[in-house]
Amino acid sequence: MSAGAAVGHGRPDGPLRAAAGALRRTAGDLAQALRLVVRGAAGTDRYAAYRRHHERHHPGEPPLDPAAFWRAAHAEADRTPGARCC
Repeated sequence: MSAGAAVGHGRPDGPLRAAAGALRRTAGDLAQALRLVVRGAAGTDRYAAYRRHHERHHPGEPPLDPAAFWRAAHAEADRTPGARCC
């Protein structure tokens, strides 16, 4: 460890630096995973999933725009109330 790191100045050396980097990466991965879970639970990723499906299974056909997609999604939820939690 360098003299500056030993007295609390500067950046840690060697194993401490590696551990700090791993901790930052782990925290970043955890934050990204949490964002994905929240987006999935809130349904905000549904339009992106629809677009991926549409591109694979209906090439050449224009997809719904976001407003039309959400109107259709809400109309379907109203038609099938058992398909949602609340």
